[in-house]
Parts: sequence; C-alpha cells; structure tokens
Amino acid sequence: MSTPLAGIRSREVGELPDGVQKNFRFSGVTVMELASGNPVFVTGPVDLHKYGDLMFTFISPRTGQSQTRPGVTLHVSEEDGKAVNKPLNIISKRLLEQLIPDLASGVYLTTLYAITASGPPPNTTYEVVRKGIPL
Repeated sequence: MSTPLAGIRSREVGELPDGVQKNFRFSGVTVMELASGNPVFVTGPVDLHKYGDLMFTFISPRTGQSQTRPGVTLHVSEEDGKAVNKPLNIISKRLLEQLIPDLASGVYLTTLYAITASGPPPNTTYEVVRKGIPL
C-alpha cells in the first residue's frame, strides 16, 4: 500500500555517504500512481495527492537483515559535475521531506542540489543546499 507523497513525515534510512557532500541534478522521479498502483516516471511537477511512495527492500547495514521501506527514486542526470544516468533511491523521510516542495513545483528538474548526510541511520540528518538552475 502506497502513502500519498503529501503525507510523508520523517523516519530514516538513506543511501548517501556519511559526511560527504554530493552534488546532483535530476531528470525525473519514479513514484507510485495511487489510482492504478503502478510505478510511473514523472518529468514535471509531481501531484502530491495523485502519486505516492514505492516500496524498497534492502539489507540493513546495521542488522544485516532484510527490510522494506517506502521511498521514491530520483533519476540522476548529473553527479558531482559528471553526466550520469542512474537512480537515487531515497527512503529517508527526513531527506524526502526537504525535497517534496521541489517535486510539487517541478523545480527539482532545474536545480543543482548539494546534499550532505550526517550520522548513522536511523538518526541521519541531511543538509540540502539548492545551488541554482543550469545556464
């Protein structure tokens, strides 16, 4: 069961390295269409009431056990100044909460983000700096 993105509230786990600033540009986001239950790739503003989170299964680095958590997949088009084509799965609600207004407005497609994760899960915090739009 998917949660509408408008209802996302903080709870943790992320996949960014601790204490390392990473710079990203995004070309879209994969979310769950609530009406159909199907994942969809969105390349514009994200309707926070129409779309929800996806479920991700991963091995916890702390416990070694399999866990399932909700999140979204941002599609990375640039990482640290290099062109890439890869997903960034975000299951950290602390991080996602900071990005939701940008998803809703569509500005995530034109913004350079500097994201720094600090501390181990489940207490990781995230600094998100918006560096501006491409020229």
